[in-house]
Amino acid sequence: NGSVSSHLRFYSDHNSIGSQRIPDGHLDLLLSYDLLGISDQNITNKINHNRTNIVLNSNQQPTGHFAQDETKFVEMESFKTLAKNLTKNKINFIDTTSIAEKLTGNTMASNLFMLGFSVQKNLLPIQPDSILKAIELNAVQVKMNSLAFNWGRIYAEFPEKVHSEIKFKVNDENLLEKDKVESRYKKLITYHNQKYAEKYETEINKFKPSLNKDEIEYFSVSLYKIMAFKDEYEVARSLSSKNLLST
Repeated sequence: NGSVSSHLRFYSDHNSIGSQRIPDGHLDLLLSYDLLGISDQNITNKINHNRTNIVLNSNQQPTGHFAQDETKFVEMESFKTLAKNLTKNKINFIDTTSIAEKLTGNTMASNLFMLGFSVQKNLLPIQPDSILKAIELNAVQVKMNSLAFNWGRIYAEFPEKVHSEIKFKVNDENLLEKDKVESRYKKLITYHNQKYAEKYETEINKFKPSLNKDEIEYFSVSLYKIMAFKDEYEVARSLSSKNLLST
């Protein structure tokens, strides 16, 4: 487990094209799609304190080390302090994973959301229409990726409007508690079988009398995530499902 980086360089004159790798201290923009991006020395060496802009997905994901030792979870403030010491320019901490999921229903839209934000902020020398055309030509999740990209652009100018839209969508999609549990129950049947799903329902009913509405929802979601853990076999099954392949 560790960070993965890609170097992207832009040239106005093809005759001046040199190495594809960015030399240390010459980075203009760091798009860090997870927090590991600002904790890897191979990446931070590229940063120029007076030049580099940083757009960072602040969503905290457990690492391999945390899976083995729960005490090895780095607090967000540690990452913020580290980032502020790297550059004098503004650092954009955005929980793009959560925002993208609420706007599009898919956490994978986080990357395009961040790209849209960066393009709108003129941190990348690319026209928005060029990105949208590339998404179209790629022909993979075109609607979702285009939507995420445009939401990122809107967030760059009007973050409060995006958060208002998220709040509206959450309220608009606010199923009754029993309907949410029922939905997860059905998903667990698909994931494994009915007997397995009944275990989920039994646990929810066991604790429901002692929990308020928010606590029930938190417990329900957490238990579902544990029971529907996506190992590599489950991911393969999901990606090969008829519903996904038909979209």
